[in-house]
Parts: sequence; structure tokens; C-alpha cells
Amino acid sequence: MEQANCLSNESLREVLRASSQYQHNPSPSQLCYLLKELEALQSVCSRSSTMRQIQSMDQIEWIECLTFLVDVIREKQSPLELVRPVLKILYTLAQGRNMQKLLYETFNICPLLAGQIVTLSSLAEEESSLMEALKLIQKLTYGRRVDYHQDNMENLLKFLVDVVLAGTEPLISPVLGTLANLCRNNVLVQSAIKNSSQWSFKVLLKTLCTYFDNENQMLVISSLSTFTSLSMNDAEKQKAFFESSNVEHILQIIFMIMVNGFKTMTWKYAADLLIDLLRLPHMQVCIKRYRHLSKCMSEVLSLLAMGSEEIVAELFQVLLSLCSAPAVRQTVNVVLFSSLSQGRLSVQSLLDSVHCEQQQQQTLSAGTDPLLCCLHWAALVSRGSNSRVSCVALDFLIDSCQDCMCGPDGAQTLVHLIPALADILSRPEQTKCTDKLVRLIKLLSVLCSDKENRECLGGLLKQSVVSDLVEKQLTSSYISYAAATSPFLADADRDSKTTSGHCILLLLDLGVRLRKYVRGIQEYLTKILHDSRLLDVMAMGLTSSDQEHVGMALRLVCFAMGAEEAQPDVVLCNSVACLNNQKHQGQQLLHHSRQSADPSNLSSSLGKIPMGGLYGMDNKENHRPSPLCCSTPVSQVENLMGRGFSHQHQQQPQQQQLSGKEGQHHSLESLIERMEAVMEPKDSKSAEVIEIFEHHIKALQIKEEHLNNLLEAKALALTQADRVIAQLRSREAAHATEMKKLQSILKKSEGKIESTVSQMNDLRIKSEQLKAQLDQQLQGKADEIDTLQRKCSELTEKCGELQDKITVANQEKKSLSNMLEDLQKAHETLKEQYTISCGQSKQLEEERKTLSKQLKERDAALQKSSSSLQTLHAKYKDTEKERAELEKEKDDIEAYVDKLRDQLSSSENSCRLLQQRAGTLEGVNQEQGVKLDQQSKRITELEAELEKHNQIVSFITSMNLNTALEKMDGDLVDQHGANLKSSRFGGFFGTGLSGRWSRGSALTQWHCAIMDLYDTLYRVNLGYFKKS
Repeated sequence: MEQANCLSNESLREVLRASSQYQHNPSPSQLCYLLKELEALQSVCSRSSTMRQIQSMDQIEWIECLTFLVDVIREKQSPLELVRPVLKILYTLAQGRNMQKLLYETFNICPLLAGQIVTLSSLAEEESSLMEALKLIQKLTYGRRVDYHQDNMENLLKFLVDVVLAGTEPLISPVLGTLANLCRNNVLVQSAIKNSSQWSFKVLLKTLCTYFDNENQMLVISSLSTFTSLSMNDAEKQKAFFESSNVEHILQIIFMIMVNGFKTMTWKYAADLLIDLLRLPHMQVCIKRYRHLSKCMSEVLSLLAMGSEEIVAELFQVLLSLCSAPAVRQTVNVVLFSSLSQGRLSVQSLLDSVHCEQQQQQTLSAGTDPLLCCLHWAALVSRGSNSRVSCVALDFLIDSCQDCMCGPDGAQTLVHLIPALADILSRPEQTKCTDKLVRLIKLLSVLCSDKENRECLGGLLKQSVVSDLVEKQLTSSYISYAAATSPFLADADRDSKTTSGHCILLLLDLGVRLRKYVRGIQEYLTKILHDSRLLDVMAMGLTSSDQEHVGMALRLVCFAMGAEEAQPDVVLCNSVACLNNQKHQGQQLLHHSRQSADPSNLSSSLGKIPMGGLYGMDNKENHRPSPLCCSTPVSQVENLMGRGFSHQHQQQPQQQQLSGKEGQHHSLESLIERMEAVMEPKDSKSAEVIEIFEHHIKALQIKEEHLNNLLEAKALALTQADRVIAQLRSREAAHATEMKKLQSILKKSEGKIESTVSQMNDLRIKSEQLKAQLDQQLQGKADEIDTLQRKCSELTEKCGELQDKITVANQEKKSLSNMLEDLQKAHETLKEQYTISCGQSKQLEEERKTLSKQLKERDAALQKSSSSLQTLHAKYKDTEKERAELEKEKDDIEAYVDKLRDQLSSSENSCRLLQQRAGTLEGVNQEQGVKLDQQSKRITELEAELEKHNQIVSFITSMNLNTALEKMDGDLVDQHGANLKSSRFGGFFGTGLSGRWSRGSALTQWHCAIMDLYDTLYRVNLGYFKKS
């Protein structure tokens, strides 16, 4: 980050150096150097890290650079080679909101861009530069009202309409976007388009309608916005276009663009268009009948989990604007709190959404519930001191909860939010931003309008949390009341003091509401309300122009004086607020007049960014019209500005009125200065006439403002009364339903009692009859039990006999299993020996090969050893005899195996007989299962002992087999050694090879016999176990 900051500073200084050199000497070489530095600055500004660091850099250098760039656009003789990079740099810088405000308000760049666009439109080769300029003016004019009387605005409007009518393809998208920005909430531009003689207004509307079915969503929404702005104030066009058949299609297009074009400029235009349409009463009725409204609003609310902080903050503002329509607000509240009312969200899930561990990951999944998203953004801890998205999210929750509390079951639904909000309030990192803290306490105050919610919050909130927050606000921004009301105090300090005072008032007012439910809070309130530091806050609350602040201050004063249940009247609070606003108005006007009279203040104000610069634009067209007119008397303005009017007019009493915003003072002053410059009185009679008219205008303004004040007070009183009435009606309806339920329950209970009494009498008669029947049945059952006992004794005797037979069969089975295990062990030993013999045979084959080669080489030696062959032949006869003996042994083994097979067949027959006997005894065994279980335990003990004996027998047999095999192997080895001694080569090959091959054949036959025996035993045992 530091490296990026250094690079941007260096490139900025190089641009300033090159611009100063070019201004002093506009030569081609200096122009090339300047273009090179501008290109480097463009590459640096295109980085996101540089854009984030712009606000922390030296603002003077940036102002100098922007001044040069704006001067390039202002000068009509600037070369086009210089205009192109300047437009690119300005478009890159205009991505930030602060830079847009600086360029629009301070430098007043819009009329300059309009002139540049008109100039570039005549040059066919500068289409790319024209495109950049159109995109820049579209971005700067979005959401702002442009003064139509400024220079080049009329020519710009003519060019935009000509492009729309001609349908120039590359330019149509930014042109329509700019035209939509200019026409929105600007009556002068709309009337200029309608009354122009250079084109037909109906043709323009038809041309705009042709873009409604375009594939480009930006063209569709821009043309719709322009068409709506031009036809909104015309009753005939509203009836023709905004019919019920067209409205549904328009709403479908708008909601589709808002969902599909999220995170782009398209959805912002769609949201603005929907807000403008909802201002029409006819559209509010139509959107209430729109059948897909709940689905569309649920899709819009699902976008809360799919954007960054800035985009989500704008989405919250759009939702707040849309909720001005009752139908939309009701639908939004139903969708937002549906999961909470239906029980899909628990208190733990709400707490998890606001915990710090999850706040570090600012991304949410696409399927997150909208209420969890709202709590997530409300509890988000931002990097800076201010948290815009958290404040707007809390504003949205305040509006929704305030409307939901008026419903029948609103308090029972919203009580689940209180633990999460109390958790946010109790964490220090969440209360660093005062604006966020103010909104959080407002939300808790809204929820505390119900008694059950106050009890729930009182159980979660501690007195130390409230005291710590109050002390923090008192110590962090302490300014005396005289300094806070001084006109020479800085705006930021005054705003911070006002916000802190508002926060303290809200905290103490919340404490007053919860004094019965939080331990120690009442003692703390009585102590802090007598603290001298709180006097300034109370004074600011009582002298505030906000009715809410005045009401809270009056309640706290009443509580401090002992009247705990006092509630100030709404009309009283409103009148006090009006008087306070008149005083603030006079002080601000006096401060402004002193600043304007002092020339040093004018020069110092130029250095402040972004307020009031060289190209400041204080015009009535730049501010939205307020419902209240400016109420400062004209005579007071003239006296403060030093104008010389008659002495009689100066002695008139100063009449003070209510003002809406601070911008109206500047607009009224600029209007008075223009009127005085144009209509300066040339004689005394005209001056007197002007004074008389001014006096009448002031009187009418005073009456209008008083009426507006009374209307606002009555409206507030009506809204509060409506809310109270709605709550009372809901409670009355709930009580009525409960009473009806209780009455129905009483009627049902009385009928049940009568029916139960009659049933009890019937049951008594039936019980007596049943007793007689039961006595008879008991006697019959006793006889049957005697007969059954006799039969049972007979069956027990038979069962004992069967158990003896089963024990004998189990012993036989165990003996056979032991024999099977012995055969398996013998089979394994033979397997090992077989593998050893196979390895030896392989070795012998290799030796045979080597020996065959040696035999071929020594054929001559073999002829000489014919005598030795005869001796070998004799030895061969001996080996044949041995082989015959082995064959006899093999026959003996086979005979033994046959005997074993006969024994197995006899055992199979006995098993079958036993199975048949077991089948007949199964019925008896089921009845005598209890006794068999006892006998089975004895059988298992006997089986364990038999297994031990069988293991001993198997071990002895295995030892005998091993000794027999060792003897056989020893005899074979002795014979092999004798053969080796008789001859070196031939004897070894003849006797050893034939002896081992004969031994191998005997072993394989023995192995096959053992395997056959193993298979038969396994099948017999398997069949026996399955049947048993």
C-alpha cells in the first residue's frame, strides 16, 4: 500500500510539473511530455489500491491536478490529443462517490462536459472520446438534478434527443442513460423536451417504446425511465400507458432486471424507476394487486447475501424507499419475518449471525435467510470510523419492526431479536460508531413498546452497559452548550455533539423504560440526571428542532423531578421544536452573512474539499424541493446583507419561521441576490411597492408554515394514535378469541361431565354383571389349570429323556470336529512340505540343465564310463524296489482313507437320524426352553472341557505324524547320500532325481487324499450345523 501511495504521489507531481510547463510554453515537445505523464497517471489510477488511497493523500495536489484537467475540458482550443487522456482519467477517478461529488459540486464540470460533447459530436473520427465523455456525464449526473439554464445544457439535450431518434448504435446506451438522469425529477428538462419545436414529442415516445424489447437491459431500463419521467405529469399518457395490463409487464421487467443485473448500474436504474412509479397513487393500487409481489420481494431480499458493503448499503436504501408504499412494506415485512414467525430460525442462529468470528468473513452464502443477512450487516464492524451499511441496515430494521409491532402477533415474533441486539449492544467494538449506536438504541426502543419485550431485554441488559455507554459519550465529545450553539463552531464538531447528545438522550430514555426490569438502573438514573455534565445535553435536547429530542428531554426532566409516568403532549413538543428551529435559522443566517461579508473567508473556503470551491454551484435546481418554503424574512436578509432600504422597513418586527434544510438558505439568498440585481428600484415609489409585496409574501409564508407545522403535529399524533389503536384492537381481538375459547372449553367440559356421570352408572351395572361372569370363568379355569399341570409333569419327564439323547449326540459331534481339526493340521504340514519339494525340484531342474551341457561336452568320457553305467543300473534296480515299497505304503494310506470315508458315511447317517429325532423334539423343546437354557450352560462347560481334551489328543497325533514324516525324510536322505558316494555325476543325477520324483508323486497323491477327506468332513459338518 505504501508503494502504491508513493507511485501515485510521484506520478501526480510529474503531471503537475508537466502541466505547468505546458501552460507556460505550449510546444509540441511539452505536449508529448504531458501526454506521457498523463498516460502514466491513468495506469496508476486504474488500480483499486490507488483509488482507496486517494482520500488519504495530500488533497491540495489532487485539487491542483483536477483543476488542470477541468481547465483542459473548459478550453475550447485544447488539442484533441490532450482531451482524450483527460477524459479517461476523469472517468477512472469518477468511480468513487466522493470524487463524483467533488467534480459535480465543487468544479461544476457538467456544463463543461456538455460543451465538450457537443464539440466532439461534430467530429466523426472522435467517436471513442465522445463515448468516454458520455459515460462520464452519465456517471456524474446519476442521482443529481442538473440546472437546465446552465451553459450548453440546451445543446446537450438536443444532441441526446437526436441520437435517440436516429438510433446510433454505439452511443445509444450512454445517451439514454444520460437522458434518463436529466429527465428524472427535473420539470424544466421535461417541459423543454415536450415544448421543443425541433422534434415531435410523440415520435420521441414511440422511439423510446421500440427499446422496451431490446436484449440490452440497460437500454430497456433507461428508455423506461425516460418514458416514465416524460409521461408522469400527463394524466392522459398515464391512463394510456400505465394500464393494468401494462403495469404487470412493467413490474415484471423491473424486478427481473433488479435481480439479474445486481451489482451493476442497471439495477440502480431499475430501483429508481420503481421508486418513481410508486409515487403515483394508481401504481400503488396496481402493485398491491400484483400477484408475484411476494416472490419478487423475496428475490430482492435474497440479494442482501450477494453483495459488498457499498452495494448492500444502496440496496437497503432502495428497500427503505420502496417501503414508503404500504403494499410493498407489508409484503417485505411478511417475507422478512416469516422464518421467525414459523419457527425456522432459533435464537441461537440469530446470535451466531452477529458474533465476531463470523463478521470477519463478510461474504454470505446465497441461501442465507434475509433476517440473518440484516443482522449480519447490522453487526458488521467496518474498517473506518463510520459504518454506512450497518446504519442503513439498522434503519431498515427499525422501519420494519415499527410496522410489525402494530400487528396482532408482532411482539411475540420480534421478541426473538432482542438477545441478538442486546449482544451487539454489550460488545465494545460494536459501539465505536455513534451513528450506529443511535440507530441500535432506536431499534431497541421500538421493540420495548411491549411489556414482554421489556422484560426480556431487562433480563439480558446490565446496568453497567448503559452506564459505560453514557460515560463514553459524555467524555468523548464534551462541548459546552454555549460553544455548541455558537455559529462559529465547525460543522463536524457541531454534528458530532448533536449526535452524542441524541445518543445520551436515547440511552437514558431506554433506561427509564427498563427501570423496573434492570437491577440498579433506577439508582443510576437518579444519580446521572443530577450530574452537571448532563445539563448541556438536556439543554440541547430542549432547544432542539427535532420533536423526538424535545419529547425525550421533557420526559427525563419529569423523571428527575419525580413524575415518573409523565408523558409530554405531542403538540407541546412540536411547538417547542418549531420555536427552536426558528432560533437556529437566525443563527445560521447570521453566520453565513458574516462569512460572505469577510473576503478572507472566501479565499479560505476555496481550500476546503469538497464543500464550496472555485466552481461551487449553489442553485435551486441542484436540490430537491422541500415541502416547506424558506421562512426567513426578506427584511432580515436584506439587513444582514447590508442592502440600503427604507428605515421604516428596517424597524419592522423580525418574523421567524421553520426551515427544512440548510441548502434552502443558500438557494433563497441566491434568488434574492438575482432579484435585487435585476429589479433594483430606480425611485422610492417602486421600492415601497416592493416592500409591501414582500410584507404580504412574508405573512403568507408565516401562515403556510404554521399550517404545515400544525399538519405535521396532527399527522404525528394521528400516526401514534393509529398505532395505539391498532395495538388495542389487536389486543381486544386476542382477548375476544381467548374468551371465546374459554367459553367453548367450559361448554365442552360441562357436556363431558354429564356424559361421564351417565357412563359411570352404566359401568357400575356392567361391573356387577362382569363379576358374576368372572367367578364362573375362574372356576372353569382352575379345572383347566389342574389338567395342564398333569400334562406338564409328563412333558418334563419326556424332556429329560430327550436331553440325555442330545448330550450323547453333542459328544459324537465334538469327536468328529476334533478329527476334522487334526486332518486340517496334517493338511497344512503336507502343504508346506509340498512347497519345499517344489522349490527343490526347480533347483534340480536348473542343475540338470547345467549337467546336460557338461554331458554333451564330455561324450568321450561317457563312453569310457560304460562300466560305471552297469553299476548304476544295479543301483537303479534298488531304487525301483524302494519305489515299490513306497507304492505299497501309499496303498495302505489309501485303504486307511477309505476306512475314514466309511466312518464319515456312517456318521452322516447317524446325523440324519439325529436330525429327524431333533425335528420331532422341536415342539417339545420350545415349551421346555427355560430348562434347556439351564442345561445349555452345563453343556457349554462340558464342551470347554472336551475342547481341552481334544486339543491334547490333536497335539499328540500331530507329534506322531511329524515323527513319522521325519523318519521317512531321513531314509530318503540316507539313500540319496549313498547314491552320491557311488558316482560323482551320473549317480547323483540318476538316483537323486528318480528318488525325489517318486517322493514327489507319493506326496501329491497323499495331498489329494487329504483334500478329499477334508471336503467330505466339511460338507457333513456344514449340513449338520444347518439342520441343528
